[in-house]
Amino acid sequence: MSIPGREQLANNSQSQLNGAIDSSQTSITVVSGAAFPSVGNFRLVIQDEILICTSRSTNTLTVIRGQEGTAAASHADGTDVRHVLTAGGLTQWAQDNTEGWGHPSAPPLGVISNGSGGLLASSDFTWVNQGTSTISDQFGTMFLRAPAAAGEQNRILKRSAPSAPYSVIAAFQVFKIREGTETFGILLRESSTQKFSTFGWSLDSVGSIRFSSYNYTDHDTFAGTTLYGREDCLHVGEYFWVKVEDDNANLKFYVSYDGVEWLPLDSTGRTSFMAGGPDEVGFFVNNQGSTLYEMGARLSHWSTI
Repeated sequence: MSIPGREQLANNSQSQLNGAIDSSQTSITVVSGAAFPSVGNFRLVIQDEILICTSRSTNTLTVIRGQEGTAAASHADGTDVRHVLTAGGLTQWAQDNTEGWGHPSAPPLGVISNGSGGLLASSDFTWVNQGTSTISDQFGTMFLRAPAAAGEQNRILKRSAPSAPYSVIAAFQVFKIREGTETFGILLRESSTQKFSTFGWSLDSVGSIRFSSYNYTDHDTFAGTTLYGREDCLHVGEYFWVKVEDDNANLKFYVSYDGVEWLPLDSTGRTSFMAGGPDEVGFFVNNQGSTLYEMGARLSHWSTI
């Protein structure tokens, strides 16, 4: 069995049939094949029929008939043959370039959602301990830039949490040259006490990257790793995916490499550290170092379910 070809795209790619075809032919001839991609796969439309061309030899196209809910049909000599972008072609192109794309439960990238169908901007989050950090809205994402600090300085963007039970899903891209201890991820915060629990990843002298979950009594006071801290975890993937679930009794923590398959890491009582439990959610970076290197974190997905 041969490996299917990647979806090919071209502009102004069309010709006409050089000879009539019936509904069963899988090899068709066009007047000029030069305008079409030189290899398959690519989509064709002949009248109301969509075809997939799997290969081209000069003016001869090998095709799969009646695709994407259309019916194979007879077509007369001289009928237009056009290369087009279809729903199936767009889906296949995305799958060719992003593994797992199209999974029905995969959270979309470039979407920061309020959980009820609307989109969020950075102005929908409130700063805690901003300092000279900045946040910018960029093409459906948010980019958080934070300078290095001499000690614990969590730069936080937070908003009100939904009523429990709920889950928050987030995806990050992060860049940092390690010089101290850097952490980033999602957090759950109790507004009345300012206590919060973080869940995400750390870069420090223990290893290049590790999963971590820390407690803080405020933005610059560390209270311990009472939830989770692993030095022996491996992350592979372009994005860092995290999910936190508040089921109104416990806080549960998950990680993923694709936003589809989730691995549970830990859980704790929602009032074990906070007096009444979290009523705010958000994301953060904590860039501890000398003063040399900034830290950049892009929030590429945010949703509550």
